[in-house]
Amino acid sequence: MRLYIFLSKFALLKSYKRKLMLIAFIGIHIPLLTLLVFLVRSISLSVGTKLTILCVTTLSTLMGAAATLLAINSLLQPIAKTTRALERYWKIQALPTLPTNYPDEVGRLMANAYKTIYEVDGLIHYVADYDRLTGIPNRTFFKSQLVKEASRLTPGENIVVFLIDIDGFKAINTIGSNELGDRILIAIAKRLTHYVNKTDRIARLGSDEFAFFIKSSIAVEGYLTVAKTLQRQLSAPYFSQSSTPIHLTTSIGIAAYPADSTLPEQLIDYAYNALEQAQNIGKSSCQRYSTEIARRLENKSHLIEDLGKAIERNQLVLHYQPRVDWRDNKLVGVECLLRWQHPERGLIPPNQFIPLAEETGDILPIGEWVLRHACQQKKRWESHAKESYFGERRQDALIKEIEPKEVGRKDIGLPNFKLAVNLSVRQIEAPGLVDMIQSILDETQLLPQDLELEVTESLIISDVEHTASVLDSLHNKGIRLALDDFGTGYASLNYLRQFPFDILKIDRSFVKDIVHSPDAAEVTRAIVALARGLNLELIAEGIETEEQLNQIKTYDCHEIQGYYFSRPLAANQFSQWVMRSQSLS
Repeated sequence: MRLYIFLSKFALLKSYKRKLMLIAFIGIHIPLLTLLVFLVRSISLSVGTKLTILCVTTLSTLMGAAATLLAINSLLQPIAKTTRALERYWKIQALPTLPTNYPDEVGRLMANAYKTIYEVDGLIHYVADYDRLTGIPNRTFFKSQLVKEASRLTPGENIVVFLIDIDGFKAINTIGSNELGDRILIAIAKRLTHYVNKTDRIARLGSDEFAFFIKSSIAVEGYLTVAKTLQRQLSAPYFSQSSTPIHLTTSIGIAAYPADSTLPEQLIDYAYNALEQAQNIGKSSCQRYSTEIARRLENKSHLIEDLGKAIERNQLVLHYQPRVDWRDNKLVGVECLLRWQHPERGLIPPNQFIPLAEETGDILPIGEWVLRHACQQKKRWESHAKESYFGERRQDALIKEIEPKEVGRKDIGLPNFKLAVNLSVRQIEAPGLVDMIQSILDETQLLPQDLELEVTESLIISDVEHTASVLDSLHNKGIRLALDDFGTGYASLNYLRQFPFDILKIDRSFVKDIVHSPDAAEVTRAIVALARGLNLELIAEGIETEEQLNQIKTYDCHEIQGYYFSRPLAANQFSQWVMRSQSLS
């Protein structure tokens, strides 16, 4: 190695072949030339004869050395070829064709290099093209196979892509464990492989997203039947180590080539569009791509783009829905509800844009804006109430549109009440929520006990430990916590006991049927009993008729909210509503 390193220092000897030939040349010529000079000098010959001997000997030596070096060069070709093969694979991933049937050292070198390159290439392609968990192809390989098969399509044939998503898979990882989720994903991959019977036509595209394509000449419409059959197979119970069967449902989006697109690369995107539409319909749904779906998604895209600018364009507005105690019809609270005043689409209700904000992350700045403006409004109402009570200013900005005869001499301003603001899953998951809320309370000087934060039942199972920690921190600050939409999700009584809730809200889906449905009435009665057993306050929302109100009065639930008393109102309208209700009481 020392000699090799020494020779490598010379610029002309960078090649290993040159090093070897130099040593061979020196090794052949120096001894012969030394011996020749010695013999010539030792014998008595004329100078001409000596020169002749030297020239002939030197020439013959050079010719012999050239032949020797040429032979060495030929013997070195296997090493050179192996080196070039490695370089070509490194640069352009070209697999070599090296001989592997020679037993000497160079032959073994070529054979080992050949084997190693193919094994490395296979490993690289497996890592690049196959999913590590399930062992089936990934998105990249699936897409390449899709394009390849589309190029071989004959007239009358279709390629149909099925995109599969597991409904509620996140809850499995939350309630069970990641290990349980992994076992289910592996089981789904096996069932899918068995169903399709061609591994190169299936793939795992994401966490709980799978895909496969079928090449056939049957009508595209018939593939809805294929999707339904697959759904039945994937919905068969999965058994965990505890032997408790797990039942899953799947949603499927379908797109076809060339019916839906003449570009096979677009099929996956179109199948995603169809899947999104299927998920909007509900669990265990199938949907095929259509131009109508494309139009809706384009509309959604424009809505998302506008939503990101809604705050800076001052398009968000807050409405307030009163909450009253039916025993004396007194205002006890108000729920803050967000509306979007779009310049072209008009007033957009929250169920149309809040899910989009959750999806894009815009809910974080929007949620902060809502909380800050709601707290500021609450403090303005408190300030006007005090001014009105002490007679410092009878005609403030909020009630200037009220006729004096409507307000009368009973006008003492707005009573004190609780302000309820909704929290989203993304807000709970994001760091810094507690500090942000505390900062707004400090900024607006609103008392923590006057603020209620509402969370939905689905939120508390998303990350139990983190959610409990955040809610405990808020509750310790004196903020009241309400569980909204109770009974519509998956929360168990055990979850309910883990969180520091003060209030339980009976969902409107039960309230609307309590008059005519014994089942809804019984569920509502059970929720009331549960809340009382856990020392929780109760609110019934969605009261719209006198019959519903009379039915609620038979339960131990006094606080109610709904259109029967008032729709959500703008801030100035809410002030007027309160003044009118006070003047009538």
